[in-house]
Amino acid sequence: MDTSEPVAVEYEAVENLLLDAKNPRLASVRFESSQPSQDDLLGRLWEHMHVEELLLSISANGFFPGEPLLAIPGPGRDKWVVVEGNRRLAAVLLLREPSRRTELQVDAPEGWNQEDVTRLQRLPVVRYASRRDVWAVCGVRHVNGPRRWEAIDKAQYIAAVHEQMGVPVAEIIRKIGDEFSTVKRMYNGYLVLREAESRDVWHRENQNRRGRFEFSWLYTAVSQPEYRNFIDWQDDTPEPVPDDHLPQLKELLGWMYGDKSDDLMPVVGNQNPDINRLRDVLAKPLALSALRSSGSLDVAHARTVEDEARLAEALAGAEESLKSARGVVETGYDGGAEAYDLALKCQRLVRVILEDMDRMRREA
Repeated sequence: MDTSEPVAVEYEAVENLLLDAKNPRLASVRFESSQPSQDDLLGRLWEHMHVEELLLSISANGFFPGEPLLAIPGPGRDKWVVVEGNRRLAAVLLLREPSRRTELQVDAPEGWNQEDVTRLQRLPVVRYASRRDVWAVCGVRHVNGPRRWEAIDKAQYIAAVHEQMGVPVAEIIRKIGDEFSTVKRMYNGYLVLREAESRDVWHRENQNRRGRFEFSWLYTAVSQPEYRNFIDWQDDTPEPVPDDHLPQLKELLGWMYGDKSDDLMPVVGNQNPDINRLRDVLAKPLALSALRSSGSLDVAHARTVEDEARLAEALAGAEESLKSARGVVETGYDGGAEAYDLALKCQRLVRVILEDMDRMRREA
């Protein structure tokens, strides 16, 4: 679908419009039923999705016709499921129906009365035949566009488009204009998080730090080889962490976010520089052991610095020894095989060291 082509905006009666149970923003919200009712959806949107600001805006200014709802056919005759614009529809439903405001303990905006409801009888809608026809529009707006969702919402939407609609990740990247492989990194991070929660390894609600769940930390981390090696990342599978590395996944998420169930505090305080410092620790066995025993990222990372210092000191000493050897070749070498073989061994060792260092530089 060409998202730039003109679309037809029509007006639909509000009673024919339904909130979307598959709204990506609600993917992380738990419902008592696997098939939540419209009242359940409205309640969760009010509780979690900042509907109040839209309720106040629409009550004062009306519903802006330049931002139509996007909808697909719903269950029942003349019913339409709103796949884009659920917060706005929720605000309209609350403005129109006092009983719903009472149920959710929502105050009517100052000066609002039922006569104003006549302005909200019908709303502008663009109709599409299916979710597959509208996914790119939502992606452009919310994944890589001006009205961006939270990172976890984006990742859940990408996963739904790819897994439920069968759209290749490469096509999602192309359609929404993702120049920095953010879509792929988000999807990979979501696979790890989903596996952790589905396998009961770690859950978001157990994070032991204040503030929101910083999903960007996770998808940034699992794009780096040190983190992937630690959890033994497997490509091209919906569960990329093998069974025998689930304990390492639990450790990793605990270090990043903490775990209330284990009374564990996180060692990562901020993405910069702590995600990089934890990466350095995971790459060094001695530093990793220090992290496990001390529970301190500072202590563990100091071991990585010590290793680098020892490396620089060893190479500097080798350089001085080789300079000394070079100085006595003209006067002290008689053509014998023993010294020559030692020089060859030094050459081979230097080559191996450089190959290892080149590999580490490429990975970094």
